[in-house]
Amino acid sequence: KECFGDSICILDGGPSSLGIESTIIQLSEEHPATLLRPGSITREQLKECLLEELSSVGPDCQDGKQIIAPGQLKKHYAPRTPLYFMESDHEASPIETSKNLRIGKILFSEQEKACDENTLTYFLSASGKHDECAKNLYATIRTLDKAQLDLIVIEKPQQGPIFEALYDRLKRAV
Repeated sequence: KECFGDSICILDGGPSSLGIESTIIQLSEEHPATLLRPGSITREQLKECLLEELSSVGPDCQDGKQIIAPGQLKKHYAPRTPLYFMESDHEASPIETSKNLRIGKILFSEQEKACDENTLTYFLSASGKHDECAKNLYATIRTLDKAQLDLIVIEKPQQGPIFEALYDRLKRAV
């Protein structure tokens, strides 16, 4: 309802148990299996079932290419508040250090270094499990987007079972 207003009817089933949208693949007799959108079902899981490597569609389909699956726009689920990647919690972005900004920070686990009192910090998972991070990703971004901050920074997801899906969603939001 927040995104669409009263222009459409929405059936709300509550929070998703997975958090991110489904994995979409294209199967064709003419071409190899293609991963159109990574999701909770990983490339590795699909490879086991399909017994072949999956090719990938490029990161965006705006440059004259036909969009053939949901979530292929270059910008998707981007908050109104500017969102930037940081490499790790120990590294401040140039934007953070150059101004006295109201900043929201998203970290993948509570095991990460605590932030200063001027930064509104959210953790996607107590333990850093990627499935918990995926489940909490959009709600956390929305919460920080509503907090009237100047900037949101999020650490880049580390390699893990659904790294590809988390990274795909985040690079479309920055």
